[in-house]
Amino acid sequence: MSTGADACRPGDGGWLPHTCTAPHTCVYRGSYCASKLANVLHARELSRRMEAEGHAVTAVSLHPGVIATELLRNLKTAHWLGEAAIEATMTYIAAPLFKTPYEGAQTTLFAATAPARAWGTPLAQAGADEVVAGQYYADCALKIHPVLEAGDASTLGRQLWEYSEKITGWSAQQGATPEATPEATAAP
Repeated sequence: MSTGADACRPGDGGWLPHTCTAPHTCVYRGSYCASKLANVLHARELSRRMEAEGHAVTAVSLHPGVIATELLRNLKTAHWLGEAAIEATMTYIAAPLFKTPYEGAQTTLFAATAPARAWGTPLAQAGADEVVAGQYYADCALKIHPVLEAGDASTLGRQLWEYSEKITGWSAQQGATPEATPEATAAP
């Protein structure tokens, strides 16, 4: 699942994991964008690799929307007035723009239950009620992510996969799961 990845593009800072090696130097938006773009790229690369190995696995990324949850219920600010301002903003201004949890679940349910097309299927051949492996969805429909549109997603997906193997100490070619490298287990 990818939340808000369509708002993040290369150049936002720290958008690939290896560009943000010191977490305290990365701004929140950069780290947020990095995680969301990683979801999009990982789904593409996983789909490509599974297809190449002959496995019928469909991986997609999606944006469920901005959902009205109680995520900020424990948010504390330095002053009660700040908390009141945040609560008023969320309740009276932002909340009408949010999806309900039920509405927010629809794209995830669509992606999990729709008939799937294999990696590499031309998008024009897929029906509106189908998902295509490696693609990005929002509001129960295919959406072309800006990174995918830029055309360098395959290279970036491979780079992310290789970087992930390096920091975890795991390789698909090895088929084993050795101990993670110290870099992967170091506390931020």
